Amino acid sequence: MAAEEGTVIACHTKEEFDTQMNKAKEAGKLVVIDFTASWCPPCRFIAPVFVELAKAHPHIIFLKVDVDELKEVSEQYEITAMPTFAFVKDGEKVHTIVGADKENLINTKLSISPRKEERTTMAAEEGVVIACHTKEEFDTQMNKAKEAGKLVIIDFTASWCGPCRVIAPVFVEYAKKYPHTVFLKVDVDELKEVAAEYKIEAMPTFHFIRNGEKIQTVVGARKEELVATIEKHVAATPATATASA
Repeated sequence: MAAEEGTVIACHTKEEFDTQMNKAKEAGKLVVIDFTASWCPPCRFIAPVFVELAKAHPHIIFLKVDVDELKEVSEQYEITAMPTFAFVKDGEKVHTIVGADKENLINTKLSISPRKEERTTMAAEEGVVIACHTKEEFDTQMNKAKEAGKLVIIDFTASWCGPCRVIAPVFVEYAKKYPHTVFLKVDVDELKEVAAEYKIEAMPTFHFIRNGEKIQTVVGARKEELVATIEKHVAATPATATASA
């Protein structure tokens, strides 16, 4: 089972757990760990969702750890409630979800999980929202947009933010509508340095950038204001920028 993709791998010993974590780190894969307990009803409730996610995303490593069986691992990850989902990338914990929150689990996984090759493909496409997972990725996108004279719209979001999830489909819709505008998504918990640089205090916050300079900000999930602001600045973008690839 451990050799298969698209399954939840139950680790019963510290050695099994360490082996899976080391293999994932060497392969540059994201790991999602479900810290569970046999006596925990919410754990049983969310378990089928975790299995479905594993099937849908076979290149992500999904591990299951029983906190009573692997107490050493639970202590290492400072688990105090079940279920707890720990997201680990390159050996470092990048995010945690506590509780059987189905929507939060799905959205968080999707926001930080694309494989490196998938992210590269996304970044090369137009008409998509590009999720930046590192400062380097963010800076690269910003520099490319500045060189091309393109408008950049950044959605500063958070996985736990309800209004962020409400407005997200609107952001995606307008990324498709205006493929020559650069739409970026930044999770404030994942890229704290970028969030601090842009002085983000509430989520969602949308920053409009042209030629490396902030030209307007929309704070909150205000659909009409966001759409009107997008339309205004897209219309003001030089034709040479919107026409460039």
